[in-house]
Amino acid sequence: MTASAGGWATAMTGWTLTAQGQRALGRRFPERVDWDGFYAPRN
Repeated sequence: MTASAGGWATAMTGWTLTAQGQRALGRRFPERVDWDGFYAPRN
């Protein structure tokens, strides 16, 4: 990657928070779609 290390770290942090947040939000939004395009129903 040619992006700055700071930008990469920010992107990875955002991805992690999104992945973790989906577990919590999934309880309220069971038909939430992941940012990367996968349809992710939650129980």
